[in-house]
Amino acid sequence: MTKRRPVQERGEASRDALLHAALELLAERGMAGLSHRAIADRAGVSPGMTSYFFSSLDELGRDAIISHYTARTAELRTVVDAMHDLRASPSVMARAAANLLATNTEQLILAHFEVCLNAARRPDLREALAPMLAILHDVAERVADVIGVEDRVGFGIAAVAIIDGVQLRRLAQGIAGRDEMEEALTMLGVGMIALQEDPDRWRTRLGTVADTS
Repeated sequence: MTKRRPVQERGEASRDALLHAALELLAERGMAGLSHRAIADRAGVSPGMTSYFFSSLDELGRDAIISHYTARTAELRTVVDAMHDLRASPSVMARAAANLLATNTEQLILAHFEVCLNAARRPDLREALAPMLAILHDVAERVADVIGVEDRVGFGIAAVAIIDGVQLRRLAQGIAGRDEMEEALTMLGVGMIALQEDPDRWRTRLGTVADTS
C-alpha cells in the first residue's frame, strides 16, 4: 500500500502548485487575467484551495511574484559567491551570469515585465516588488566587488538595466540573448575598471582567471 504524505507536506505542495500556476497565468494573461478558478484549474486543485491559503487574489499574485524573484536572486547569489574567492575577471563573471540568465524562460520574462508595468499603476504591487528588486541590485553590486569595480552602485544600476534590456529584446525580437548579454556585461565591467583613477592597478583583473563554460 502506498504511504500517504503528511498533511503538512501535501499542503505545501498544493500551495506551491498555486504559486506556480499563478505565475504561468500572469505571463499568459496579465494581472487582469488572474482568477481563483483559473489558477486552481491550472494547479490541479479544488477552487477552495486558493481561499484556504491566500486571503485574496492580490495576495496570491504578489506571493507568486515574490516566490519567483526569491528563487532567481538566490541562484544569482550562489553564482556570485562561488566566484568571489576566484577574484573572477569581468569576462568570466559575465559568462557565468549570462549562462544563468539565459535559462529564464519566455514565460518568466513575460511575468517579470507584466509585474513591472502593473507596479506603475498599483502602489501595493510596487511596495511588494521593491524589496525583491533591491536584492537583485545588491547581487549586482556584489559582482562589482568580485571583479574589482569601485563604483558598486553605478555598476549595479547599469548591470540590471543591461539585463532587462536584453531580456526585453528576447521577447520583442525572438533572439536568444545569451551572447549579447555576456558581451554587454563584459564591456560594462571592463569599461568601469578602465575609467577608475588608477586603471593600471586593476589591469590584471581584466584577464581570464577561471573558465565557467
